[in-house]
Amino acid sequence: MPADSTPGPGIPGAPGSKGPRHRARGRRRKPRSRRRTGLLVAAWTAAGIVVLGGSGAGYLYFKLNGNLRSVDIDQALGTDRPGRSGNGSENILVLGSDTRSGGNGKIGGGADDGTARSDTAMIVHVHQGHREASVVSLPRDTLIDRPACTDTAGRQYPAAHEVMFNSAYATGGAACAVKTVESLTGLRMDHYLEIDF
Repeated sequence: MPADSTPGPGIPGAPGSKGPRHRARGRRRKPRSRRRTGLLVAAWTAAGIVVLGGSGAGYLYFKLNGNLRSVDIDQALGTDRPGRSGNGSENILVLGSDTRSGGNGKIGGGADDGTARSDTAMIVHVHQGHREASVVSLPRDTLIDRPACTDTAGRQYPAAHEVMFNSAYATGGAACAVKTVESLTGLRMDHYLEIDF
């Protein structure tokens, strides 16, 4: 190999080196403007808020949805019921229960004696089109004639004369409470919702 084919020492373009000095190709990076930096910070902050907010909403949905239990009381109510409205409106019976079973004892205080009463009773009438609703409260101590009813386990309870309204729930549970409200009002309860502690 000839001696002139090996590169000489030194910096390209300097005396004693062979060949011209070439500038590196490519663009030099411009420093980011403050405006662009501010926009990037705002975008990343917004993305973080969306992710955290979505995660929180998802957790809350699954937590609350896990607290819901469905009970089919149609069989216990039987066929002797008022007819449906037919115009798209619905009636929902909402009962607030004072049960101390399960985790309710810690929140509500007191011991679980195996009974529960409906401290609050409301009929929510959702009007046709489902854009408006009316609510009527039923006083729990109202004296009523409770009809004969069957609970969800199939046990039957005889009719009772001049008993307090909240005794219907204490006697036969949700099915008996719905049957009593339908007997009092002549309205069919399309849905039933019970809220405890």
